[in-house]
Amino acid sequence: MVNSGISPNIVTFSIMIDALCKDGRTEKARTLLELMSTRGVRRVATAQEFFKEMQAQGPIPDAYTYNILLDGLFTNGNYEEAMKLFEKMENGGLKADIVIYSTVIDNMCKSNNVDEAKKLFDSLPSKNLKCNTVIFTIMISGLLTEGLLQESEDLFARMLDKGPTPNEITYNTLFRGLLQNNKLDKAEQLRNEMVKRDFSLDAKSSSIIVS
Repeated sequence: MVNSGISPNIVTFSIMIDALCKDGRTEKARTLLELMSTRGVRRVATAQEFFKEMQAQGPIPDAYTYNILLDGLFTNGNYEEAMKLFEKMENGGLKADIVIYSTVIDNMCKSNNVDEAKKLFDSLPSKNLKCNTVIFTIMISGLLTEGLLQESEDLFARMLDKGPTPNEITYNTLFRGLLQNNKLDKAEQLRNEMVKRDFSLDAKSSSIIVS
């Protein structure tokens, strides 16, 4: 289209983004969002304005589209704007999926809002959402960042007891937390469990041992 000398407008981009999101091609959709600010399309100053355009001209943004913009806002340091967009999504009646909650909780933790992240995490069952290994690992990592080792261990134990099953990343995350808190015996026990499960230490975990 561009090569033919035709400049796509915001409606064209919106339709393309919506189709890509529904097809699960979120990286391509994100690329198109970036193109919106570099082509001859009217620049959209905020994610909220972009959604107003989509809602007014169609198609209505879905959960995938929200997650793309939330991720972009968080990545560029626009935490407050991202949270406003998230609240607008929830208040607007659109049901967020576990991917969106993972994105939000991860960035809450990275922004030192672990208490709020934990509240949101604990509320997910009431929203009829099943927490997966990824979001459990994110929460464990956030708790460890705040020095809440016991809470992270409790959450890990909950995974072992009721699921979901922790993966190699989960084990490495807790392993590093134990080492950083000088819980060497527990770290060794966890390491032995990793060996039984054929899990390996990642680069971060290995670097802590070496240092």
